[in-house]
Amino acid sequence: MYTILSSDEYRDILANDPTEEQIEKIKKEINSELQDVVSFCKVDCDDVEELVDIVEFTEIADIYLESTVGTGFKENEKTLKLARILVKRLVNSMYFNRSYEIASSAKTDIITKNILSKLSNLEEVE
Repeated sequence: MYTILSSDEYRDILANDPTEEQIEKIKKEINSELQDVVSFCKVDCDDVEELVDIVEFTEIADIYLESTVGTGFKENEKTLKLARILVKRLVNSMYFNRSYEIASSAKTDIITKNILSKLSNLEEVE
């Protein structure tokens, strides 16, 4: 869904002693392309490591979404919007929990469950 570098590519750049200009460019790219996700998660836009984490979590959320419901949702504007909010919710959860697992005591998120159901069945969204 996005056109920026992967989190691994950003981490490689950061591991090789980047210039301040390169760091600013990375921040600008991520904030520009993932502005809705960064804003939704209330991430510090000046912390490049946090931004790269958001890129990684977004990649994981996209993989999860596509492997769960397929790619048919991308063909409809309404289902694409549903997918975007689901990605934001998943990224937010991973960002704040710092985990890819859900505790067994966690409540079922009905909204997430219903969005996944809609997207996987490609039901009419009204």
